[in-house]
Amino acid sequence: MDGLKELLFGLSRACCITGGGEASEIVLAELARLGIPARTDAMGSIIAQVCAPLPGKPHLLLDAHLDEIGFTVTSIDEAGFLHVDKTGGPDLRVLAGHEVTVCGREPILGVFCCKPPHLTTAEDYKQVPSLDESAVDIGLGHDDACRAVSLGDFVFLRREPTLLEGGIVTGKALDNRAGVAAVLRTLSMLEERHCGIGLTALFPLAEETGERGATTGAFAVAPDMAIVVDTSFALTPDAPAEKCGRLGQGPMIGIAPTLSGEVTRGLIDTAAGLHIPFQREIMAGRTGTDADVISVSRAGVRTGLVSVPLRYMHTANEAVALEDVSGTAALIAEFIRKTGGLANA
Repeated sequence: MDGLKELLFGLSRACCITGGGEASEIVLAELARLGIPARTDAMGSIIAQVCAPLPGKPHLLLDAHLDEIGFTVTSIDEAGFLHVDKTGGPDLRVLAGHEVTVCGREPILGVFCCKPPHLTTAEDYKQVPSLDESAVDIGLGHDDACRAVSLGDFVFLRREPTLLEGGIVTGKALDNRAGVAAVLRTLSMLEERHCGIGLTALFPLAEETGERGATTGAFAVAPDMAIVVDTSFALTPDAPAEKCGRLGQGPMIGIAPTLSGEVTRGLIDTAAGLHIPFQREIMAGRTGTDADVISVSRAGVRTGLVSVPLRYMHTANEAVALEDVSGTAALIAEFIRKTGGLANA
């Protein structure tokens, strides 16, 4: 799985909140390597036509959002410290002392300020500091900071991806770069781009700020069916077991009233038929993913959801199992073959 690991490492290192960026460049380069034509829409989302629509056959959309959580610079104080607000939903509990990259005129390294424990009271330890109480130190005074950074610049958590024991990758932005890697691996598994159905891949931005890229992208593509690939909660000792999947035990197939029962059953039957380990993820309402907006695009889209189990969501130490990413790709590739009547061909 070295190729998959390197792809995931590159995607994790890249920064991308909205309007494109390094992560978009990696996806476009990978699509070009696979010989798949792609374009970027007005939102900055990538739309790739893998297999042209066929008369009488479904047109399937594969969706994996490309953006990540982060921050936006809102002010620079007299001492040169940057004050920020969250873009998306970063976990504020882990920010103290954390390294960041500020996308100013040039990328600038910084660190979230952290009060020394010697000056911290027992009461301080009982609460999570708000962003109003936090700031980013880039090592510059006010005038130099204002020359290097503009209000509205994005700030990203900084973390070099790492391979842990057991084939576990940890790093930033694996929500949802693990899903992006799974979709790219799926496309590489479809021989000579002959799918038996119409197939378009969408890598939207702005999922973390309201699924906006998927809203416009799905409208433009007008698919009959869709599979959204995202990440979901993987079990840790401090999390409720009934709401979590297990790392290394296969993709999580979503079951929810907002999802298509037909597509969901097809994914489950495909996994069972191929003996691909999988887990069921039960949701009583909305999924909190691009599936929610794609399913109601235009006159409605039959939509399924497959998620890669992920620990430590919305931190810079997210963790996924390479075998879960690979299993997700294998499941979706076989579902496409079956839908196109090409299974076992």
